[in-house]
Amino acid sequence: MNVEAIATGMGEFLRENLDAIILWLSIMGAASFFVALYIAGYTYDIYKQQQRRYLQEDQDSIRADMTAYVFEDKETVGFSFRNTTTQDKNHYYKIRIYNQGKAMARNVRLELNAKSWESISKVEDLFPREFIQPQETFRLPPLLYLGESEEERVVIRWDDSLSSDNEKSVDLDILKATRT
Repeated sequence: MNVEAIATGMGEFLRENLDAIILWLSIMGAASFFVALYIAGYTYDIYKQQQRRYLQEDQDSIRADMTAYVFEDKETVGFSFRNTTTQDKNHYYKIRIYNQGKAMARNVRLELNAKSWESISKVEDLFPREFIQPQETFRLPPLLYLGESEEERVVIRWDDSLSSDNEKSVDLDILKATRT
């Protein structure tokens, strides 16, 4: 076959199937367009996730995160009184306030239920604390627990570089208090 015959045959093929070829090219163009949109949207989602993560890391670096733990104090003597509700010997507990954040906590305030703890005035004299450094623990003096429930709520309030008047409520599980 010569080149002219091939060109003539191709020309006839193109003329006869022009509508189908245009439709096929349109479908392929549309598919390419939607694939490009999907990839662009996926890329944008990844970009937004990274931005949120970087923002969160930036905020975490200037945020204090306060929490509290309770420990049974075996060093404090004075188990002579009896708890009227359970008839068990009373136990003294130490509460530790811990800054688990990456920034300094300023103007730290603590709120305990005064009916549940003896010697609460010792604690009230210690607060507000001017500051608690990151990863620093502040130990309260031993307190006699007079409460009736197994859990006692403590509210910690503080300021940090990110915001003022942060607040966290922590439930101290008195029954699971570890010995110090």
